[in-house]
Formats: sequence, structure tokens, C-alpha cells
Amino acid sequence: MRGALAPREATSGKGAARTLRDCVAPLAMTKLWSLSPFGNLIFLCRGRSSSYAGHVVTTQNEVLLFDLGGVLVDVAPVDRMLASLGLPTEAELRARWVTVEPWVQLEVGEIDAITFAEQFAAAFSIALDPERVLSEFEAWNLGMYPGAVETLSELRERHRLAVLSNTNEVHWKRLAGEMGIPGLVDTAFASHLIGLRKPDARVYQHVAAALGVEPRDLVFFDDNPDNVEAALSLGMQAWRVEGIQALRERLSALGYL
Repeated sequence: MRGALAPREATSGKGAARTLRDCVAPLAMTKLWSLSPFGNLIFLCRGRSSSYAGHVVTTQNEVLLFDLGGVLVDVAPVDRMLASLGLPTEAELRARWVTVEPWVQLEVGEIDAITFAEQFAAAFSIALDPERVLSEFEAWNLGMYPGAVETLSELRERHRLAVLSNTNEVHWKRLAGEMGIPGLVDTAFASHLIGLRKPDARVYQHVAAALGVEPRDLVFFDDNPDNVEAALSLGMQAWRVEGIQALRERLSALGYL
């Protein structure tokens, strides 16, 4: 039955020792230890359970949860997009552009695309036609990373899969239509459709509730450290990965591939 997973062996004794060192870090620990149903000593760390005997104990309701941009989907560099709009590429501007209010409102579905484009141009004091702004944003998602579709297909044979993306109506057209993301997983969560975005704790709670699981049952992969830390704080199992190769390596190390 999908989602009913047996304990998995660690990849090596060296890997098990490295996991144990992670678990004894004071800030990573939620509980020192417990006993598994198999009689092994279990160390609980940063939302995941790893046993000293080399087993990883999973839950029957476990769901693999993936970010899209930077994990499964390749995206254009921010500098390139800013330059195409005639904006400077200084670090301060790069850091600011995804936190301006119109962008946040677009990602939680509070404003439509045209309103966003008008307010975005005003926020940066640039004289651009709204359609030009939307055209540049639409091209942000370059496509699925090579091997991403195959990875999801392989995983889906044995696991429940979901995606959680900070996105918007402009980007979702390509993600859902051209790339067919919803058809590659069991459930897709788009921030603009649920009215919540990462790293807000409420978005993770919403996902868990919608899937009928506890936060600890979610195994989450994202390229943004803030999103990962927020997930860990709720007891989720979470890892930062960038790109499909790093994702596959992490999935293999955890025993999912």
C-alpha cells in the first residue's frame, strides 16, 4: 500500500555515525531517545528519526513534499530578469524584489496579475507597460530539470507525493499547463490558490491537514533555507537541496530511491 513504508537500512556505517553526530547537536534535538518497535535505540533529531542500529523508522502516513523552483523546475537568474526590466542588479535590490508588497500579494492571490504589474512598476519607479512586466515574469520558469519527471515517476510507485510552491497566476499557467505538474504528483499546493506562502507556519499546517497527516509525516525538500528552517520548527522532516541532482542524492541517502 502506498505510504506504508518498511524501515530502511542506512547506506553505510559511516553514514550512520554522521547521522548520530547530527542528532546530538543540542539545538537540533527535540527528544534524546526512544525505542523503536524493533528494539533499536532511536535518536530524534531535527524532525527525523534515525536509529543507532542503522535503521530509519518512517511513518505509515509519510508524504514526500517538494518545492518547485530551484528543486524540480529550473528558473532564470534574478539578475537576468531585473536587467531585462531595466532595473539595477545590486545585491540590495535583488534581496528586496521578492519582498515588495505587490509580489507578496500576488503570491497569496490577493491581487491579479495586471494589478501586480502596475504596482510592481510603481514600487521600483520604472515606466514599463504592465504587459511587458508580465511577459518577463512569465519567462522566469525555464522548465523541468532534466530527470525531474522520471524521478517523480519512480518515487510515485512507492510513495505519496505532493508539491508546495510559492507561485502566482502568471507562473502557474506554465507550471500546471505546459509542465503538467499536478499530474506528476498526488497533490499540488500553489500559494496563490490557498492564500498562504512559505515560510509562514500556517502553510505547512494547511498542507498537513489537507493531506490528513501530521507535520512530522511530511518529508520536505526546498532550496530556500528560511523555508526549511520554518518546516523543521514544526517538527517536519526537511532538507535544503538545489537542483535535481542534489535532490536525487538526498533521496538516495534517505533510502527513497
